[in-house]
Amino acid sequence: IVVGVDGSDSARKALRWAVHEADVWDAELTAIAAVPMASGAGALAWLPAAVDREQVLADVRSGLDRAVADAIEGHPKVVVRRHALDGNAAGLMAEFSTAVDLVVVGSRGRGGFSGLLLGSVSQGVLSHASCPVMVVPARTKDEASAGGRSQGIPWGRA
Repeated sequence: IVVGVDGSDSARKALRWAVHEADVWDAELTAIAAVPMASGAGALAWLPAAVDREQVLADVRSGLDRAVADAIEGHPKVVVRRHALDGNAAGLMAEFSTAVDLVVVGSRGRGGFSGLLLGSVSQGVLSHASCPVMVVPARTKDEASAGGRSQGIPWGRA
């Protein structure tokens, strides 16, 4: 299983779902955080040369480590490989999809317009993945009935 993590609430929810699925299926789990620095049209391509790109990736990796630590709480069997990579998130997830059985993404990420049902990364992954894709919705029926607080699997705690 591979899961995309960008620090958004939607991605944290997708990560919790991915951890749950990895636990249930005794599957390997890889969490990917992508930062488009080197690609010409990438969001961070405008960064001046003086910016330490390795430090940017280290900071992203640190955030990924914190998100994973929170998500695996209560799942002692689940080991999560982590990669902070320079590149387009949808493209990297589609590339990883050739080697896994499931890709998990949140329905909305950090950018774009909040009124859209799917973000650009989830749409891109759905269009180009080579395996099944689980798009975790921003809000589930279980959360709605709890008044916004999650009570069921896989969230465990609000």
